[in-house]
Amino acid sequence: MSSTMSVSYAAQTPWQARLGTVVLAIFITLMLFQLMAALLDNDIAPPPPLPPQMAVELSAPRDDSAAQPKITLEPPPPPVEPPAQQPVDLGSELQPFALEVTSVVPDIAISAQQGQYPQVADAQARPLVRVEPQYPPAAARDGVSGWVQLSFSIDATGAVTEVVVLDAEPKRVFEQAAIRALKRWKYQPSLEQGKAAKTTGLTVQLDFNLEP
Repeated sequence: MSSTMSVSYAAQTPWQARLGTVVLAIFITLMLFQLMAALLDNDIAPPPPLPPQMAVELSAPRDDSAAQPKITLEPPPPPVEPPAQQPVDLGSELQPFALEVTSVVPDIAISAQQGQYPQVADAQARPLVRVEPQYPPAAARDGVSGWVQLSFSIDATGAVTEVVVLDAEPKRVFEQAAIRALKRWKYQPSLEQGKAAKTTGLTVQLDFNLEP
């Protein structure tokens, strides 16, 4: 009885040994797989998240010419021509009158001694331009005539200066017209040692008469 049991135990031992070897191999294989999986998980990092995509809208190019205001240059206005001056017929308003001018120039003696040059005029002043005075409308309407005596001087350019009324008839009628006219006269200045000089003490009478 004892010998039979010993044989039976000896016959089962190799099978159990193989089974244990297979189980051990399977266990080791599973452990290796887990170890490799763990290594792969640690070595291979997950890919970084993709950056957010930006939406780009493509629009047609803007027409700046439509947004900018159009500048229209207007042509310059034509030059304004001055109105033609109408001729004034003074004959219909004023009656014709005769103007008598009496110019008095003082006599200047010319003398020269050897070695002396007296300060006297070498030539008398000569009138070059005479302007007739305007007849006052009120006097012309009332038929008033008269005269004005004036004293004046002539500068080196021949212009009339220092006009003073000496006498007039009638008073305060023709004086202003006579003064304005005399100031517009132009004289040839007198010469003093070959140079233009001022002449003083000249008198003139302007007569205002209406023609019949």
